[in-house]
Amino acid sequence: MSTLFAKLDQMINNSLYENLLLTGIVTRLACYPQPLLRSFLLNTQMVFHPSVRSLYQVFVLENDAFVLRCDCFHAAGLLPLRT
Repeated sequence: MSTLFAKLDQMINNSLYENLLLTGIVTRLACYPQPLLRSFLLNTQMVFHPSVRSLYQVFVLENDAFVLRCDCFHAAGLLPLRT
């Protein structure tokens, strides 16, 4: 899981093909008939040990990185402002 999460950490820098493969793997794991695995991947309310990351935490960090990158492009005048 740590390798998968490390790859997901780089979603912004990955190609579309890589991201499709990664999301396909996550989808297959979430559909696997194992309640503990499904809960680990999809439950956003679970509390983990500080050294254990959840899929939700990975996506929140990726979203923040994406917003920061977009804001940098807006500040540089490379993208139109959001309405």
